[in-house]
Amino acid sequence: MDTIAWKPLTYQNFEALSVARKQLHQAVQQVSVVGRIYLPRVKDDKHANLVWVPQFQRLAGNWVEGSTKFRVSLDLANLSIHLVDDEVKTIGEYDLKGKTQAQSMVWLEEQLEGLGLDTGQFAINLPYETPDYPTAHGKPFEQKDARAFEELAWYFHNADHILRPLKREFPQSTDVRCWPHHFDIAALIILNDTGDPETTSSIGIGMSPGDQFYDQPYFYLSPWPYPSRDKLIPISHGKWHEKDWLGAVLTAESLFDIEDPAQQQKRVYAFYKEGLDQLVRQLKPNL
Repeated sequence: MDTIAWKPLTYQNFEALSVARKQLHQAVQQVSVVGRIYLPRVKDDKHANLVWVPQFQRLAGNWVEGSTKFRVSLDLANLSIHLVDDEVKTIGEYDLKGKTQAQSMVWLEEQLEGLGLDTGQFAINLPYETPDYPTAHGKPFEQKDARAFEELAWYFHNADHILRPLKREFPQSTDVRCWPHHFDIAALIILNDTGDPETTSSIGIGMSPGDQFYDQPYFYLSPWPYPSRDKLIPISHGKWHEKDWLGAVLTAESLFDIEDPAQQQKRVYAFYKEGLDQLVRQLKPNL
């Protein structure tokens, strides 16, 4: 298990992390909207999801064809939007700090027009609801605590780093992607595909930078269908979450007693492995 790329997770100012997360959750909608408008529509909104690019430490949308092939990405640590072509050459970049969403959308629209795209329908019309952030109503983006933004970037980096080899252990699993709806990064492990999402047995494996359930980042496993709660065995690290959804959770604060980055990675890996082993056993009777 490669531990070289793991970034140490040490920042314990959860209030600052929460503020940074809310800014980034709003900003990522501007990146994902490009794929949502200019790529063929897919039922599960896959055309609007994003991938972590370790080389640049950014969340990047899907490739779009204009006068040249390009993609839009969000630099979490620096709170900036970037456009690059398929040779990874920068086409444009925009610092969101001190700018409103309306201003950044005007800039992005100009970039897309320059790439030969029709921007007549260019707007953020989401097929889902997000929290009502002030940045959606004219408040400028701001970065009062740069360390918090950098730390959230490291959570995404670490999650991508550990999820890629883990999901390969299962023959049927999706790519590791960031979903702008909940702003989590995850893969879906398919145990038995019936062709119907309601009856297909699966386990979501991912990381959330925080939400209404935990106002801090957390790693998670989410099975479907839900196994019987009375059959769940306590896990060594983390806990079972049972409010509104059922799954295993390892919160950020569960890592702060570990100084060695390699040991942090091992704890997260052990959490995933122990939870996966138990959930696969629970779901196998349904196969």
